[in-house]
Amino acid sequence: SFIDGPIAAAVMPRFYSKFWPKGFMPIRFTAIEQFFYWFNPLPFPVGMLAAAYVRLNGSIPVQRARGDLEKALSNVVRVLKDPGNKDKVWFFPEGGLSKDGKVHLGKRGIGHLYKKTGVPVVPVAILGTYHIGTAGFFLRKRRCVVKIGKPIMSFREDASMEEIVEEIMRAIATLGGLEYVPEPFGQRKQNP
Repeated sequence: SFIDGPIAAAVMPRFYSKFWPKGFMPIRFTAIEQFFYWFNPLPFPVGMLAAAYVRLNGSIPVQRARGDLEKALSNVVRVLKDPGNKDKVWFFPEGGLSKDGKVHLGKRGIGHLYKKTGVPVVPVAILGTYHIGTAGFFLRKRRCVVKIGKPIMSFREDASMEEIVEEIMRAIATLGGLEYVPEPFGQRKQNP
């Protein structure tokens, strides 16, 4: 859901030695590059607030490169490869909001990042946020639960990006007790 990012930031341990938001945030998010601009696709003044937020919290710009993962994720790879970097980077591998509350096949970006950097991948399942935004959510008591799995330190040496993504998505589904649908959003198979 749209609230998963703030929930993720709220549950992670803090580094209290730094107060400035960029140092205070326990994790860094990725954000589409256009949201760093003061005048972006979001309506005024929301667009300006979004630009200030992604700049202050240390988000990493990701370009829309339509299949060119090297170009799209170059900033994230640079941050992860920096030997002085101790930041954790949060990546939403599905690349969109679930319309059915299930875990779908992720996009290849997370596989590309692992292949380029070799950093461990920590699966995280955020439960209870699927219905946020509906009237029923505010009329009932609901709990949000964040389950953090064990780091996946490595994948098979010959694993493709797609196999890496599938293993991560299955780990997230298992962790959250959710159904895994091995298809991207919007690509449901039709019955003949």
